[in-house]
Amino acid sequence: MALGIGTDSAPYREVHLELDPPTGDPGLLRPLDRFPFVPDDEERLAQDCYEAYNIRVSALTQRLRAIGGPDWQPKIVIGVSGGLDSTHALLVAAKAMDRLERPRTDIIGITMPGFATSDDTKTNAVALMESLGITWEELDIRPAATQMLRDMGHAYGLDPEADHPDEVYDVTFENVQAGLRTDYLFRIANQRGGIVLGTGDLSELALGWCTYGVGDQMSHYGVNAGVPKTLMQHLVHWVADTGQLPEVSQTLLSVLDTEISPELVPSKDADRPQSTRDKIGPYALQDFTLFHVLRRGDRPSKIAFLAEQTRSDATKGTSARLRRRGGPRRLRPRRDQEVAARLRPALLRQPVQAVGAAQRAQGAAGWGGLTARRPADAQRCRCHPLARRHRGARPDLLTRGTKGAGPASAASARRARRTG
Repeated sequence: MALGIGTDSAPYREVHLELDPPTGDPGLLRPLDRFPFVPDDEERLAQDCYEAYNIRVSALTQRLRAIGGPDWQPKIVIGVSGGLDSTHALLVAAKAMDRLERPRTDIIGITMPGFATSDDTKTNAVALMESLGITWEELDIRPAATQMLRDMGHAYGLDPEADHPDEVYDVTFENVQAGLRTDYLFRIANQRGGIVLGTGDLSELALGWCTYGVGDQMSHYGVNAGVPKTLMQHLVHWVADTGQLPEVSQTLLSVLDTEISPELVPSKDADRPQSTRDKIGPYALQDFTLFHVLRRGDRPSKIAFLAEQTRSDATKGTSARLRRRGGPRRLRPRRDQEVAARLRPALLRQPVQAVGAAQRAQGAAGWGGLTARRPADAQRCRCHPLARRHRGARPDLLTRGTKGAGPASAASARRARRTG
């Protein structure tokens, strides 16, 4: 190919070049994180887990203070299944009671076995509640669920002992159990002067993977509503590793080793319970989509392209830390390799930049309560409103560690220097 370069008054000269465009898919020239919620840096991961956990503890603490009074302090009523979400919500509730200097017996845990509850999850639920020292009891919902199904003329209710085909275990069969559990929790909260602590997470709410109305979609306060499903695994693992509640560390590892399942439909294969991922796909892929919708506003076709680019090789995106430790067993490849790593916390807020290695290490070891040290803790989070209020006290915390932190961090540092 030849191009003429020159003007009308000057002769042209020829420049010869070869165009050799790729014939296949060139892929992406820029790096794209297969797991956008997971930081590869261990210190940053610990920092994110610390902040995510303490944000929820502080929020619940404030909620209890706001609705209580000198004559009445609300108790917490929570359904504990032994699964990941209810475990995290219970850990937050226990820590909130400790900060309020209230007895943990003000937490009322109800475990409600249904038609498909496994021995493992029930054992974990009981061990968790006993170790934390809360008030707990077991409420079997099967008689009430059977009676409701019988009154409705449902095939299972008419003959509970029969060997039913799969079509009998329909959405009505599942929602009757989920609805009864929530109904009991609200009535118990009425009876004992408490609030129902919700356990549904962000991924479930975004997908609609919950029972609407009188079901797990409803609560008085949803402590998990801003947390993606796979963040739960980070947080629970972090609580176990750092000894936030050492009395339950061993039980938490057992919870992490359990398959994600609603446990609403009896399984004919005792070794393979009802699986959520068989219905809605891997949560790693769902949260990849969730990240690009919420944080980037990408259209579905672009997200599909990015997912194909990042997932064509199943070994991509697994950090060295996870390969070395193996991660929770439930996240290792089973039927495919889609769930190869845990995801980074999605807090649906501006990313919080750690201010330095010393502060990150301190955060991983565990700082004091946020409510007791609000000005100091606000300094660590440049996007926190209190950071602006207390900026004059410790301007060095706002200017340290900004190199390479990105435009937002640099802008924050410049504002701090101007106001300092």
